[in-house]
Amino acid sequence: MNFRLVDLMYLVPTLLVCAGVYLATVSSSISVVDTGLFMMVCDANGIAHPPGFPLATLICHPMMSLPFEGAIPGNLFSTLFAILTLCALYTLCRLFELSELESALAVGVMAVSTAFWSQSIVLEVYTLNSFLFICMMICCFCFSRAGDGRWLVSGSLFLGLGLSNHWPLIVASSLCLLPFLLWKIHPLLKVLKSPMLLGGCVLLLALGLSPYLLMFTKSGNPMTTIGEVNSFSDLWLYVSRSTYEDSFTNRPAGWLGLLWWVPLASIKQFGYLGLLFIPLGMLRSLFDLAKPVAVSLLLLWIANCLLLPLLTNHQFTESVQIGYSTWILLSFVSCSIWMVLGVRFLWAVSQSQAVTRSATALLIFIAVAVQSFSLLGANDTVWVERYNRLLLESLDENALLIVAGDTQTGPLGALYYVQGVRPDIELRRQHNMLFGNRLANPRLNNEEQTRLLAEHKGSSDRPVYSVSAVDTTARDYGMYFKLGEQGFGFNPGLDAFMRDLMLAL
Repeated sequence: MNFRLVDLMYLVPTLLVCAGVYLATVSSSISVVDTGLFMMVCDANGIAHPPGFPLATLICHPMMSLPFEGAIPGNLFSTLFAILTLCALYTLCRLFELSELESALAVGVMAVSTAFWSQSIVLEVYTLNSFLFICMMICCFCFSRAGDGRWLVSGSLFLGLGLSNHWPLIVASSLCLLPFLLWKIHPLLKVLKSPMLLGGCVLLLALGLSPYLLMFTKSGNPMTTIGEVNSFSDLWLYVSRSTYEDSFTNRPAGWLGLLWWVPLASIKQFGYLGLLFIPLGMLRSLFDLAKPVAVSLLLLWIANCLLLPLLTNHQFTESVQIGYSTWILLSFVSCSIWMVLGVRFLWAVSQSQAVTRSATALLIFIAVAVQSFSLLGANDTVWVERYNRLLLESLDENALLIVAGDTQTGPLGALYYVQGVRPDIELRRQHNMLFGNRLANPRLNNEEQTRLLAEHKGSSDRPVYSVSAVDTTARDYGMYFKLGEQGFGFNPGLDAFMRDLMLAL
């Protein structure tokens, strides 16, 4: 496939519209998910939660200096890679022999699918992940078609970079690359027999993995989630994600619910039209696409929607459902192409003309965008930041505030460390995670950490607050607990906030 002027005539307007949509909805506020955590890590050039995300931190850190207000500098990181992902998807579609209009439609519906859109306007790692993986798919497809080992060498670089970002999703999704590599195995055997090509693959894979080595250079950094990396055992603790309870054993009750919910959720990201066209396109792919391509798209979807729930240990809860909506972002590549194939079948049956097809594609894009926008919650982050800012500003002067969990640490930490709200107070995390003012190594057992924190609170002459409930005498203010006092407290700012929130709802 050679890019022609007609490709630019379809791709550039599509990208401009999508970029305009993202910039119009990009959040200037801090959200309740991982955005606040990544803001702190990127601002300090530290180490994020396991597996560390060193590549994302490396790219995002300089972007935090962009001259925009609030959370916008960090959020533009995701917007940038969302646009690059859409460029890569258009290239992939054209390689799969979709027409210019069909490729542009695939890009459009992918761009405004609910989860992809939401991840494109807040600071996260998933649009970077999508871009790197689609580049891997392009390299492997071109290798299988041309038999040129240099494509496999290039793919090794993207594989290494992907593993330096979110390796569990990259590894699971790589199942879809097997048809490209094994359908015609002779080119692969040729590469394996060539010391130069094989050495190139190993060298570029190592180059892609090199951001992990940067974690050794961050000794003394104020933002290292589970401590500094001073040895390969420290590095392995991050990379292995052993601190997470999502192992392959001891499955909780109800996890089987994910096996029907996740596949359906991947389709529902494209609205009601997705429920119609995606299953149809899945069937049509067996006839309209080359067999390796059809199998690859199916394996990509299966790997994300069925294999991933089987390989992890999560209950079927609302919070896990929200997480899976973003973890399965790569399955949207298959869904967007299938949706276009379903629309193509409708065009063929109706024998529609070129103008009708263009109008239909535009209407489908608008329909998916409208439905996704209603579910986007683009303004929710305003309330998240306003609430957490109110919490900080209502504390006594020179107070000590103890937070626990990501939903407390992310927004409050970003306001305190990145935006400089209430620099007079002391902010600590209960189990010594992330913040540089930790009392002990976060890998210490919880009982010992609790004892050390209790000693620090007892020796501090600051007013002590905790966002979470505590086992000691404390006054409940609704937003937090003030230790050493009894009963209930009234915060007029919280009362006004709740009135405004109820009116907005």
